[in-house]
Amino acid sequence: MTATDVRPAGSQRDLPAEVVLHDFRRPEGLTRPQRELVEAAFVRFGALADEELTNLMRAPTTLVLESLAESTWGDLVASRNDHPLAVPFSLEPLEGTCVLVLPTGTARVVADLRLGGAGADDSTGPLGTVERGLIVQVALTALHRMHVAFADLLSVAAQPVVVEDGRDPLDCLGPDELCQVAHFALTLDGRPPCPVALCLPSPTIRGMVEALRTRIAQMEAGRNRPPTSQATERLAYVPLEVTLQFPTVVTTAESILQLAVGDELTLGVPTSEPLEVRAEGLLVARATIGRSGDRKACSIVEEVLP
Repeated sequence: MTATDVRPAGSQRDLPAEVVLHDFRRPEGLTRPQRELVEAAFVRFGALADEELTNLMRAPTTLVLESLAESTWGDLVASRNDHPLAVPFSLEPLEGTCVLVLPTGTARVVADLRLGGAGADDSTGPLGTVERGLIVQVALTALHRMHVAFADLLSVAAQPVVVEDGRDPLDCLGPDELCQVAHFALTLDGRPPCPVALCLPSPTIRGMVEALRTRIAQMEAGRNRPPTSQATERLAYVPLEVTLQFPTVVTTAESILQLAVGDELTLGVPTSEPLEVRAEGLLVARATIGRSGDRKACSIVEEVLP
């Protein structure tokens, strides 16, 4: 289904009107202000992922955003001549399956470094089960930093998407699926940069557009407030490192050297006593250890006012 708009072709009124076709089947994309906010968030994500990857690989790593573009999934896959590996994931609570795409050769280097090797890429066969598992683990660890990178726009959490046995992860999206693609250059342990793509499909973009509309409206309203009020609001979105702190234990070097798998180290506090929750070292609450789904969590039992 399409509709036709007729617009004046600039100031030259004697020229024919410009005809613009709108396809209502095409999902809504990002406006320019929304695109700028998302691009800035991806730049922050690259800087945050640097730290995670460098720690995991024990080798210097950089992840730099090169461009943000719109593409169908089929065109993106067809444009890659590096035997791409796809790692599907979701950005909860947004809908849709997102995909991280990287060269298979780079994936082998990552897996070898993760196993304590020198980062060799001397195999031409398909990735093994162990290698794929390591790649997914590394990718998701880095993708979790999107929660911080996008914190001032919307709250998202990267979660793995399980692919059915025997199904190629490259088939997790349809060839005509329209995606917003963040193109990164990954430099790993001094090797030449390689292309890494982070694809957000149309269902994810639709949910992001709604959140960005609200955020941009808040930003527009904030420009009319005093600078002190604007600064106070921005402070609410500054990322903080939150720690669930166990009590300090005093013991001897001999006891530590004799520890083995299965041994118990007593913390000196009863199980009913809550632990301290600190934000940047400041005590803000007390909590007990628990779980949320398949992830560890803590339950706040007492708020500590400043």
